[in-house]
Amino acid sequence: MAQGESPGNLQATYPFQMIAMDHIPSLPKSFKGNTELLIWVHLFSGYVIAKACSSRTAQTVAENYDECVCRRFGASEVIRHDREPGSMSDSFRAINRIVGQNQRATMAYRPQANGTAERMVQTLTRALKMYVSDVNQKDWDEYAERLTYSLNTAQDRVRGDTPFYLTHGLDPRSTLEVSLPLGSTRRVDTSARLWRYHIQRHYQRAREQVRESLRVAIHEGTDRQNEEARPDKIEAGVQVWLYLDRVKEGYARKRAHMWHGPFRVVGMVGDHAARLETAGTEYRLFPVVHVSKLKLV
Repeated sequence: MAQGESPGNLQATYPFQMIAMDHIPSLPKSFKGNTELLIWVHLFSGYVIAKACSSRTAQTVAENYDECVCRRFGASEVIRHDREPGSMSDSFRAINRIVGQNQRATMAYRPQANGTAERMVQTLTRALKMYVSDVNQKDWDEYAERLTYSLNTAQDRVRGDTPFYLTHGLDPRSTLEVSLPLGSTRRVDTSARLWRYHIQRHYQRAREQVRESLRVAIHEGTDRQNEEARPDKIEAGVQVWLYLDRVKEGYARKRAHMWHGPFRVVGMVGDHAARLETAGTEYRLFPVVHVSKLKLV
């Protein structure tokens, strides 16, 4: 009986030689009717491809694989996947036979055998939870495929480079270059290292511009506030209202009463704080407050 290679010993030596496939099932039905997210990870470069779909039938899996992987990058030597019906179907096997691609199904109940894809499933799931803005999470498919671009252009600690660069042999032109008035940013250097230094200079200049813009905006805002503000003269003996940013549970914030009191100022604590007389009132609070929280009655 012939013995093949152990799945755990398979190691890709060039891009798209081996692909791992997995999916995120039973997601909330999106506005477009999608409930599944198919994921492909290239084991050499770490490049990720995601495709939202409405089902994971054998026909859907085969069509999406042909659209997202085969027609963009060509067929691989090996594809690794779990024993989902869509992956083990005759139609998907037929596609693999046509393109000469070997299937490597993992053992049942052993996700470690497809660890790269399983890890990416967790990463995308957490990322989607952070980015979805709809209360019912019905816009997740609008973000899923965009998030893969962020993953593909992020530095990989293990590989020492970005999956995008390892796959395409170049770094993507970013919107940062387009927005900066620095002239042409076309790639004229034959050396990838020199080109990366060129990108880093753009990034450093952008950070300096942002830092200077923030500094100017902060100073202008402070000066404008100091010119327009006319603070009340808070001193010992006056009656004041106290602003308390507290809302009882069940009350609408915009209708809540925020100014409480009145309180009598017992004395000043420095130039920016006042001590209030709270004895005999229903309020239980620390009596020393900042003058910005007070206004005259």
